[in-house]
Amino acid sequence: MSITIDQIIQKMDHLPEPPKASVQAVNMLEDPNVPIAKVAEFISMDECLTGKLLKLSNSAHYGYSGKVATAKEALMRIGTNIVKCSLYSSMLEMAGFNPNHFFMELWKSALFTAFVAKDVGERLGHSRVDLCFTGGLLCDVGQLMMNEFATQVYTNLAMQVRKGGYDIVQAENQVFGFTHVQVGYKIADLWKLPVIYQNVIRYHHDPIPTYNRVLPDDYKLIVAIHVANNLSPLFSDQSGKHINMDAVKNAGLNLSREMIVQSLSQKFDIYYRDIARITDSMFGAVA
Repeated sequence: MSITIDQIIQKMDHLPEPPKASVQAVNMLEDPNVPIAKVAEFISMDECLTGKLLKLSNSAHYGYSGKVATAKEALMRIGTNIVKCSLYSSMLEMAGFNPNHFFMELWKSALFTAFVAKDVGERLGHSRVDLCFTGGLLCDVGQLMMNEFATQVYTNLAMQVRKGGYDIVQAENQVFGFTHVQVGYKIADLWKLPVIYQNVIRYHHDPIPTYNRVLPDDYKLIVAIHVANNLSPLFSDQSGKHINMDAVKNAGLNLSREMIVQSLSQKFDIYYRDIARITDSMFGAVA
């Protein structure tokens, strides 16, 4: 199947805008000056968001007894990062993405990147590791759009990349003539995402151009997501071979590639369980 980036951009131009309430709720959650109670009050004014949040927090996958009845209780029960996952999934749903099998694999890869990026962010001394989590969720949104156009081709591409140990960006260029980075950056602009997330999407495969050109914390965020994304089991053998070690060193982490991978991998099984639980509770049988 042959597609062009112009065709994808044309379709993106007709994407429905993500729910303003979801976007605003995410922004409020990431503002350290906004109390959780105020976020909960805002969410409670939107029937759709409240319904999704209550359904998620009352899901059997979380193993709690008793029923959550308010947005505030839900936020306290499942935590802000899981709430962000729910808000992001509602944005994708509104944009009309088809939750086919490979979409779900991409979603799980995004969750994996988010969890690992938060861990890396902590090691780098980032002041707001919750931003690393959100950036991990968003960094590969361009892959979701490419999957919409060419599911079978993109599925096969992912398998070949993982099997052969290839770089995903180079492989996309060879097959399509453009990359998910270009597509994702366009989506970020259309969705009016904060500049830091636009930079994450644009540079998470090559952080070096941002060194000394963005704030130190923002650079650490991009590097954290770069490291995490290159360990996703969907597109790699988890050896970290495509991690740019100069970028990592610039961020202040003076460890070898092997030491980084070994230390991070100790939590992978926990992340896999959390990813399965979150995905099942949000998408059910579709996953």
